[in-house]
Amino acid sequence: MSWDNAINFLQNGRVLSKLRVKFFKIFLMIIGSAMVVGCGSIKPPIEKVAVAEQMLNQAETAEVKQYAPLEVQMARDKFEQAKRAMDAENYTVAERLADQAALDARTAMAKADSIKAQHAVDELKQSIELLRQQLKIR
Repeated sequence: MSWDNAINFLQNGRVLSKLRVKFFKIFLMIIGSAMVVGCGSIKPPIEKVAVAEQMLNQAETAEVKQYAPLEVQMARDKFEQAKRAMDAENYTVAERLADQAALDARTAMAKADSIKAQHAVDELKQSIELLRQQLKIR
């Protein structure tokens, strides 16, 4: 049903006066314009995708991949999905996925740092224990 048919229907049914019909048409044009402007104002999240790519590149070092391979793969997958969403001009989804990819990359780096720190603590504990044993022998 077109807008003119809908308005004619409303006029024939004596629902709207001629003045109301004009206001109704103007209202519909404003709503339609707002929807077009609103949908067209979403900008490509180029910066967020670039940040996600940079974070992913940092996370894809051999050391991080060794300690957090799942998190790095999740970041890679979400980054690839974000790029596909950008290509499809689905910018809202692309922005969300880029944010998630960057967060997954940061999580991978933090996990790798945490595991490396724990290994360092374990080595220090072993060294301290070895020193204690050597002191007892003397």
